[in-house]
Amino acid sequence: MKKGGHILFIGHEASLSGAPILLLNLLLLLQHHRSIKVTLVIRRGGPLSEEYAKYFPVIVLKPAGYREGGPLMKVAAILRNRWQLLRLMLIMPGCNYVFSNTIINGPLLKTIAFFRKPVITYVHELENVIRAYAAEVTQTLKYTHRFAYPSLRVKDALVTTCRLTDEKLQRLSYYFPVNLPAIHDEATKRAFTEDFRQRFKLEDSDMLIGGMGLASHRKGADIFVEVCGKVAAMNKRVKFCWIGDFDSAVTEAALKQQVQDLQIGNQIVFTGPLPHNYYNLAPFDLFFLSSREDPYPLVVLEAGFMRVPALCFENSGGIPEFVGEDAGWIVPDFSTALAAETILGLYDRREQLQQKGARAQQKSLQLHADPELILSQFDHLLT
Repeated sequence: MKKGGHILFIGHEASLSGAPILLLNLLLLLQHHRSIKVTLVIRRGGPLSEEYAKYFPVIVLKPAGYREGGPLMKVAAILRNRWQLLRLMLIMPGCNYVFSNTIINGPLLKTIAFFRKPVITYVHELENVIRAYAAEVTQTLKYTHRFAYPSLRVKDALVTTCRLTDEKLQRLSYYFPVNLPAIHDEATKRAFTEDFRQRFKLEDSDMLIGGMGLASHRKGADIFVEVCGKVAAMNKRVKFCWIGDFDSAVTEAALKQQVQDLQIGNQIVFTGPLPHNYYNLAPFDLFFLSSREDPYPLVVLEAGFMRVPALCFENSGGIPEFVGEDAGWIVPDFSTALAAETILGLYDRREQLQQKGARAQQKSLQLHADPELILSQFDHLLT
């Protein structure tokens, strides 16, 4: 492949979630440091569409609410989709590369395969998603020349599930643009923490355990609640707080029923979705990643920037690679009893939280906030 030129980036959606946010971070980094032309195609629109459009030409194939409404609205949506596809076809001859931001973009890669452009696919998924979207993944495998992965766990999934060889695989670390003065502004962090605890009635907490994300089965929100119940039975000065919405009304009802059954309504708070803020994770003493499957969750890195170490499960995905022995604690076998025991033990060992929190910040900055590292990895993808 020849470096530079015009790169077509393809996003699956424009939601306020990990992969779309990371794509924006990467594109802004390339815009400031590389002489390339960027065109962005989004298969399904969302709240990030407008943010993308501030910086790059954007083609949204299907806006949020596609084909909803009456017959005329549905016809109009289909016609608009065809027009956007035509726009894409018109720019394809001038593109040098295609960079697809998920392994499930296979159908669109097939649509543009006629133009014979080299394709890089950035994979953020593990086995369950790969198997669930087998048809789409098969097409992605057929039309992709090189695959980028953010963690060794994702690489392992590509090798074992997709039968890919090392020659087709290369690491591309997640990138966060970091405001160093904000990270080290202890006065602002303290003020935010005090306001956060007052707002959610957590002032009487001696130790606050955090979770974050779309509360769902995959994210282990029920595990989060279960561990809270075990901890509360031994120490009610430890409280739990989950930032984020529920993935469905069914999940919300089930989690609230679980809280009621465990009688821990005073021990746990679900804040709902909050506006993005640099300090959202600063109020926590420990971040508990309760996920059953998570390729390389951003929330642990964001917690690290705030000097908050993480607790995770050994076989949950890629984040144990980051946590290691120095930036948090890894619990085997999805044991809620061991997770609770670890949290209770840390109640009287705050110096360990501080030590591992400092190391988590150091690792987050070294591995995910160094522009030169990410740019070097990206350049290598184009060789």
